[in-house]
Formats: sequence, C-alpha cells, structure tokens
Amino acid sequence: MMSTNFLHATDILHWKSPWHRFFYFSTAVSFVVFTICLIIIGNVWDNPVLGEDGVLESLSALLYLAALVAALYVAFKVKSRRVRVINILVLAVGFLGFTSEISFGERWFNLTMPVVRGVKIDAVHDFVDLGYQILRDKLPGFVLLLLVAAAALTFVAVVWRFRSSIAEILREREDASLVAWACVVILMAVVIDLDIIQNMFLFLLEELFELAGGIAVATAGFFQVNELRTAAKAQGG
Repeated sequence: MMSTNFLHATDILHWKSPWHRFFYFSTAVSFVVFTICLIIIGNVWDNPVLGEDGVLESLSALLYLAALVAALYVAFKVKSRRVRVINILVLAVGFLGFTSEISFGERWFNLTMPVVRGVKIDAVHDFVDLGYQILRDKLPGFVLLLLVAAAALTFVAVVWRFRSSIAEILREREDASLVAWACVVILMAVVIDLDIIQNMFLFLLEELFELAGGIAVATAGFFQVNELRTAAKAQGG
C-alpha cells in the first residue's frame, strides 16, 4: 500500500514524460559539466565559462528568452483558462529570468544601476536581498530567524491546506509541474544569493539553479507550443 501511494504521489513528477525526462537529464548533465569546469578552472571569478556574462549565465539568459518567446506565441492562441494561467506564469518567469540574467541591460546599454544599502539592483532577486539586508539591520538575529521560520511554516501550511488541488493540477498538466520545478530551483537560487554563507561552490550552485529554472520554464513553454500544434492538427484532420 505504501509503495502504491508513493508511486501515485510521484505522478506529479511525470517520470514517463519525454518533456520531463529532457528537463531531468539536461539539468543533471549541466550540473556535472559546470562542476567539472569549476574543478578545472579553479574559481568562478573573471573567467569566460562561469563568470559574469560567461557561458553559464548566457545559456541561462537564452533559455529564459526562449521561454518568453514560446509563451508569447501561446498567449495569442490559447483559450483554456487553466492553460492561460500557466502560460502567464511561464511568461512572467521567462521575462523576469531573462531581464535578471542580462542585469536589466546594464552592460548592454552601459547603464548605471542604483545601489541601495550596498545592494546593486540589477536583477529581480536583488529586491529580496535588499529586503533581507534591511530586516537584518533593524531586527535582532533571533527575531529575524523567527520571522523566516514563521514565513516558512505559513507557506507549508498553505500548501498542505490545498495539497489535493495542487497535486491534481500538477498531475494533470505537465507544464504546471515544470513551472513548479522552475519556481523551486529559482527560490533556492534566491536563498543562496542572500550570501548568508559565502562560498565559491555556492556561487556556482546559485548559477546552476538559475540555469535549471531556465531549462524547466523553457521546456514548459515548448510543451505548450507542441500542445497547440497537436490540437490544431487534430482539428484539421
């Protein structure tokens, strides 16, 4: 019984879906490849592979851009309310991810980005970092820890309250599951970016999580495009 329930619960991961297999495989390969690059290069600073505007970051930017383009294509054609909601999520994550990976166009257009409390605002996650810095400066450490714990417990409670509906949506829609994966890995990247612990491997891990988010959301966008084309062929046939 337990094994049956476990298999049923993991339906939301869509192990048999080629779209999810692509996400899992490409994410695993990218983690291995870029970790090897870290070992060979020896650092993540000022190098063409792992550094700022390097191969890793550029690849992430292209993936978020691909998700954005796919979502825009679908947005003008989709009619289902549920698909439209997921499409909006893909559109939002693609746009925010792409603009963050290019640092809001800072180096492209030679812009000067604002610096608030020592935090340069050149990506969406910097607003989270800024909020954390303000709270850390104004609140004692144990109070901040209690707030973080309370927020985490509240989130878990809300997810638990609506777990059946969430699981149903994730099992029914492969793109919803992929968007959920994107949100999870991007959230992990945001937490690492708070620099609670400064470490070279954690810096790489943050970039890898951002890349994984790009893979997930781009795959969700391509899944929606494929669904549209399949439905159009069925109607035409």
